[in-house]
Amino acid sequence: MKVRATLVKIILVALTAAFVTACGPSDNADGLNSNNTNTNTDTTPTLYSYKDYGHSYAVKTFSLTGTTDDTLTHTFTRSPGVVSYNRIESYLGTVNRDRDFYLDTTGTTLDLYQRVHKNVLNPSIIENDFTFSPGVVFAATDMVIGTPRSTNVSIYQNGSFAESFTSTITLLAIESVTVPYGTFNACLKIRRVDGVNTKFGGERTVTSWRCAGYGTVKVTFEKLNQPTVTRQLTAVTM
Repeated sequence: MKVRATLVKIILVALTAAFVTACGPSDNADGLNSNNTNTNTDTTPTLYSYKDYGHSYAVKTFSLTGTTDDTLTHTFTRSPGVVSYNRIESYLGTVNRDRDFYLDTTGTTLDLYQRVHKNVLNPSIIENDFTFSPGVVFAATDMVIGTPRSTNVSIYQNGSFAESFTSTITLLAIESVTVPYGTFNACLKIRRVDGVNTKFGGERTVTSWRCAGYGTVKVTFEKLNQPTVTRQLTAVTM
């Protein structure tokens, strides 16, 4: 009988060991409930590049609200590493602002490095030539949703240092937007906050929507105690 009892005990131990081996370790062996275990370990953020949301149009016209100006026209010129555009704002059909903007596209950011204010009656006369060092970042090639990027910018007016301010951009979302020219899907919504400076006024928030094949189609400008100015794409010319 003693031999038989020992034999039964050996068989039970063997069967128990086989069962554990087949079933594997307990769900809680690592201290986690199996229902809460995340098998996806890829936490790499998605990067978005403004270059995938550009355009090749020669002229873009915008409607304006929140300002007395009624139209705004951007005329673009492109050369290696640089995009420049002339911006003309009109009131009741008469030009009241004529400005040139120069943006550097050689690095990982789209930087405004020069802004020229011209005389509206004689555009060959330069009233003010502003340069920025480093440039004011409008967008980047490695943007992550919700991650801000700040730059301390120095302003030079007609060659002389004027002041500094901090500019911060954040990719807020990928979303659709509707403007007079149409509805655009999966656009970059980028917010830029420019700190207080005397040359261009108090702190302002600029929100832009950049869409593949069309570039910027909508921009809003917000300043404390001032109406929000909105620009929306109305026409393009090749």
